[in-house]
Amino acid sequence: VYVSEGRDRGIISRIAAAGAASGAVVCNTFVDPTYNRTGLTLASTDATKIEGGVDAICHEALQTLDLRKHVATHPRLGLVDHVACNPLGTATSAEAAELAARIGARLG
Repeated sequence: VYVSEGRDRGIISRIAAAGAASGAVVCNTFVDPTYNRTGLTLASTDATKIEGGVDAICHEALQTLDLRKHVATHPRLGLVDHVACNPLGTATSAEAAELAARIGARLG
């Protein structure tokens, strides 16, 4: 999940904590200050925890960030501009696609 904040570590920590509160593990945080964006990687054997984590990250980003004050070299489409679902372990590509579709339907 990529969010349009890559400089304020406090905000990044709050957004990551929101994702982890769902029970998913935030297994990687990629912070890019130049692009002023952060990629948060969530993992869980329970897809509903990933869905909840993505929802929570998006909600926190919408409550916290303001693109009118955002300055970066990377073009952005919104506060949250990229959510990828990839299968890990025994999960299948079809299951990842179903998860992506559910998340997309929830986020609109």
